[in-house]
Amino acid sequence: MEETELTNNLEEKFHDGPFGPVEFGCFEIEEEEKTILFINHFKVHKDYQGHGYGKETLKKVLDYISQDDRIDKISMSIGGGEVSKEFFEKIGFSDVELKSDGMVTAVEDVSELRKRLN
Repeated sequence: MEETELTNNLEEKFHDGPFGPVEFGCFEIEEEEKTILFINHFKVHKDYQGHGYGKETLKKVLDYISQDDRIDKISMSIGGGEVSKEFFEKIGFSDVELKSDGMVTAVEDVSELRKRLN
């Protein structure tokens, strides 16, 4: 796990959300020649859910990380149960798993997710 200038800038840029109160935290995982952006904290305040803030924030994150061509996957692991699972599926993640403890994991290629979000 590595904090780099890219992830530090991401957290600073998106901490309070550019589109409303979206909490955000991330770091990078390097595997061989690939780098995965792992988002371990992504939460839209309950009063703002269902209005597109999460999707728009994630689109901006994808635009921002496209500056670094080493990052080819995005992985998210957050709580929220079925609501989070539905969010990930709705915005275009194809590999989504709801675990028995209510945690949801989602993994997707950055290029594929960008296509689905635009």
